[in-house]
Amino acid sequence: MSTPPAYFEAMYAGAVDPWDLAGRWYEQRKYALTLASLPRRRYPDASAPPSPAAQEGLV
Repeated sequence: MSTPPAYFEAMYAGAVDPWDLAGRWYEQRKYALTLASLPRRRYPDASAPPSPAAQEGLV
């Protein structure tokens, strides 16, 4: 069983970040800890599929 695409389309039509990932302290802390765990400050290349919130610049 899967969720129909229309469900997510309606969810994102009302808000760019419907799960409030940019505003939750847990997500902000997780992001900060992830960055702190990296051995170098900068990397020449990186690849990761962006989330819808990241595409909107919220993360």
